[in-house]
Amino acid sequence: MKINENPLSYYRGELGKIDEQIIDLLVKRFDYACVIGKYKNENNIPIIHADLRDYILSKYGQDLGHYGKEIYNVIHNCSVLIQNDESTYIQIRGSKATKSEKAI
Repeated sequence: MKINENPLSYYRGELGKIDEQIIDLLVKRFDYACVIGKYKNENNIPIIHADLRDYILSKYGQDLGHYGKEIYNVIHNCSVLIQNDESTYIQIRGSKATKSEKAI
């Protein structure tokens, strides 16, 4: 579809493509969070690394302001949940597991 045919449909279609990419990247990120959680649990390493979290929050705050911080907080909190209970995440992912997760 061309933008001049129906701009709203065109832009919604573009957002849909971006949403698919975002979800694909979040799945990859959460798969790695799962692997990291398993490692941290096996080696008695705290799940939350506050200095790293704060650094990343400030970085995304510079890029997107309040929106970036809110987005990162949600992503970070989901990663913490996964790291605290990686077995549940593996069950949720099931047969869709990536190579990183299969390394567990």
